[in-house]
Amino acid sequence: MKRLSHQRLVGAAVIGLVLGGLGLQNLLARQGYEMALAAGLLCPSVAALVTAGELGRRALGGLAMLRRALETGVALALVAYGVAFSHGLFAGFCDLRAGTVLFVLGPGVGTVLGSVWGTVAAELPPQLGMQRSRKRSAVSVLVAVGGPLGSILVNLALIYGSPVIFAYDPFAGYFSGALYDTVLTTEGMWSYRAASAATLLSCWVAAWHLERNGEGRLRFVSRRRPGVLACGALAAAASIGTVALGDRLGHWQTASSIAAELGGETIVGSCQVRHDRRIPQEDVRRFAADCAAHVATIRQWLGRGSDEPVMVYLFHN
Repeated sequence: MKRLSHQRLVGAAVIGLVLGGLGLQNLLARQGYEMALAAGLLCPSVAALVTAGELGRRALGGLAMLRRALETGVALALVAYGVAFSHGLFAGFCDLRAGTVLFVLGPGVGTVLGSVWGTVAAELPPQLGMQRSRKRSAVSVLVAVGGPLGSILVNLALIYGSPVIFAYDPFAGYFSGALYDTVLTTEGMWSYRAASAATLLSCWVAAWHLERNGEGRLRFVSRRRPGVLACGALAAAASIGTVALGDRLGHWQTASSIAAELGGETIVGSCQVRHDRRIPQEDVRRFAADCAAHVATIRQWLGRGSDEPVMVYLFHN
């Protein structure tokens, strides 16, 4: 029987203690969206650190590293789900099936991706020629944590800089824009995680072609299987393609993509209303006039005489 590494044990303990403590709060007690979001913010970074720690002192080949990372990611994801499920047993389940699907597609896959990212954190310092142990460890930790946290910060910046309040993140999973959200759907998550599967497939193909040289560094080796290389390239292209087509798949939106989808625009006073073309024009103008009156009243009360238009998005539903 394979012995568990102390890094995995520490990672499992951290996840268990943190999620166990958070689950004592009423908001997170049930195995649902809120607990999935909390796990998505925590587990991928922990998995990346665990994998980086496990592989930092081992000279494994590319495929062996990836296999180890996948094992770690799955193990830690199961720990996280076990904690969430345990809280659900005591506090009750809102919807066990939907909550499980959301957890698996969100922090479940995200934890596995975080663990795979940990291989990059483990391998980058020696590839850069860093010899000092402390420096290598510090860089490895920063890279491991920087991947998941950096991705979250990018999504927060996109939310701040656009009308969109939701986000899909490769590590954290799905953020609906609000807590206590009672209308949740996993439709977008299926296509989003299909891209994650394509990413993992391309990583597997790349790892299969990486072996250590005499100096202990990874190098590309030919397997004489052009079909496998083509499969990996197609998987990478599919993953990148879903990012490029994310607005059509519902993974992300911008002000321009929303305006293009709505199709209508009406301006009354200081209110610029971008609206669904299916809404009757009379209703739109009534809404815009009411908006302009409210804006004028608020600006007068604040003592601001600006005529800068206020952008409003009006949806049919």
